Amino acid sequence: MEAQGSFLTNKYAEGYPGKRYYCGCEHVDKVESLAIERLCKLFGVKFANVQPHSGSQANQAVFATLLTPGDTILGLSLSCGGHLTHGAAPSLSVLVDLRSQKLTGKDVVDSLERAGITCNKNSVPFDTEKPTITSGLRFGTAAETTRGLEAENFKEIASLVNEVVQGLISGSSSSVEKAVKTKVEKICSNFPIY
Repeated sequence: MEAQGSFLTNKYAEGYPGKRYYCGCEHVDKVESLAIERLCKLFGVKFANVQPHSGSQANQAVFATLLTPGDTILGLSLSCGGHLTHGAAPSLSVLVDLRSQKLTGKDVVDSLERAGITCNKNSVPFDTEKPTITSGLRFGTAAETTRGLEAENFKEIASLVNEVVQGLISGSSSSVEKAVKTKVEKICSNFPIY
């Protein structure tokens, strides 16, 4: 029960250990690698996949089995344990094109991670970089809004992201990352998860 109710259940972790699409998955990687190792030992095999199918597929299987066309169902909201397929508000995210700054998504994501800000590298239209490098960033809002942050807080976070980007451009990223991390920790303490 503890594993099923941990923070790990709230983290997107597409891909495999060490080769994830999303950033900030290092703890998920450790847990998944341990599960694979134990399963391989248990069954005496060289490889095991411990990843579940998506919630969308699971929901569709249940619906197809239990319902007939025209049936009405009640789905839980996300805050009550429901799934995105139960009907969720539109996802709000921001795509940032870094080409004018002559920076890659990977470089900025790594710097932001050291500053305590998690985002994802993302391809932009007509991107010439590899998908593992990218020329852009994508920021989601779900983690912030569920903690109660509002418009002014998002402006502050955007300013902190800009500080990190400018630090990379000027060559002073290490000191900027440390200063921004202190500010990020203060924001997080003002808006605790629980």
